[in-house]
Amino acid sequence: MSSAVPGERQRLKLADDLRRELPDCNELWVAVAMATADGFKLFQEAIKADASQHWLVGLNLPTEPQVLRDLMNAKGGRIAGRYVHRKGKTFHPKVYLLRSDQKYVAYVGSGNCTLGGLEKNTEIALRTEDQELCESLRKSIETWYKLGREVDKDFLATYEKLYARRKARQREDRADAEELLVDESQPGLDLGKINFTGQFFTRVHFEAFAGRKPWIETDEANAERMAVRNQLYRLNDRWLLQRIQQQGWDLHEHYKREHVVSHAVHGKYTSEKLDGIWLHYGRDKATIKDYGEEETPLDFMRMQVVALATSIGVWLRIGKDQGSEHDRRHIREHLVNDPAWTRRLFALVGALPAHYYISLNNLGRSVNEFATADELKNYLLEANPRYYFIIGMEIPAGDSRLSTTNIADTVVHEFSLLYPLYEMMLHRLVPPSS
Repeated sequence: MSSAVPGERQRLKLADDLRRELPDCNELWVAVAMATADGFKLFQEAIKADASQHWLVGLNLPTEPQVLRDLMNAKGGRIAGRYVHRKGKTFHPKVYLLRSDQKYVAYVGSGNCTLGGLEKNTEIALRTEDQELCESLRKSIETWYKLGREVDKDFLATYEKLYARRKARQREDRADAEELLVDESQPGLDLGKINFTGQFFTRVHFEAFAGRKPWIETDEANAERMAVRNQLYRLNDRWLLQRIQQQGWDLHEHYKREHVVSHAVHGKYTSEKLDGIWLHYGRDKATIKDYGEEETPLDFMRMQVVALATSIGVWLRIGKDQGSEHDRRHIREHLVNDPAWTRRLFALVGALPAHYYISLNNLGRSVNEFATADELKNYLLEANPRYYFIIGMEIPAGDSRLSTTNIADTVVHEFSLLYPLYEMMLHRLVPPSS
């Protein structure tokens, strides 16, 4: 969208512009109220290796400790960084200034240096090539920089302790907003009207994700989510793992008992909103470690049973956000270079029941919406690794398929529909012999 001033445009998603312009950038200035490790990483992955960088971050929102650590460790190199904190005042700009050779371009808007601010949220920014304005912005940043302070180990140690408490309070605030601002387009299921007699997952399991509970960390909320986690362990231990082995599928539970089911308590490796808990199966330990000693099942695609607020999902999770790099790249390469592979994939997707969906980039489409292999291909090539990529379905709470008697049969049946896709889409270090 163009404005009346030449060289100025409104931008709705900064990440696309930045990834395009950073490879030619010789010098970068960033002044933001908040930065996260993912946002900082986006810049480091895209910018020229020898470009000079000047970072100025605020603490009020707050900036993640890892960003401050990165700035501290980079001291004396091509990256210089400080934090700004003045009592009674919030450092609140969102300015990104790039110089390529002798030409400046600047982005000024609402987006902080986070994946939300740069890519996921509803944000807006003005892009300008007005050199006089850009010079003025650079001088402002340099003035603010003089007010900033360098990060040292003592400050960082104290800040990390405060940060954990502040993030917990933020989750409480967001939980309040979630409870107040109900999405009326998603009315959901009234659990009070469901007869849970004979059901493997009962009302209390689904209510663990109701209202503000996914955000909060009280003993009561943790206990409710732990009950869901324990029920998923029972499903695995009583029936499901044995049934999977009987099918002869190359699917394995996590090699560490504590990770067979996902976490029920907020922590470093969980999302801020625990609105689902999953049981998963994928590659065995030896296969995973062939990729590298640091690799874990979380780095690869998996088959999952997911407990949600009003349903149980059965998913082929090709990738979580920033996950499954090998599998995602494998899929993309085949989509681009192998028409026969794409046609086989289209046939498998088309054979799924109509209530199955493909979810990527926070959007979902029914599997029966794709009329041709090329249409499916073009859709899948839009997949952004910063978002989840799922093929699956969900069964509403109280459905007879989820009864204690039927649930194992149900999951095995749905897995049988998804497993051919899993086999086809997963990356192998040694391709199977023909």
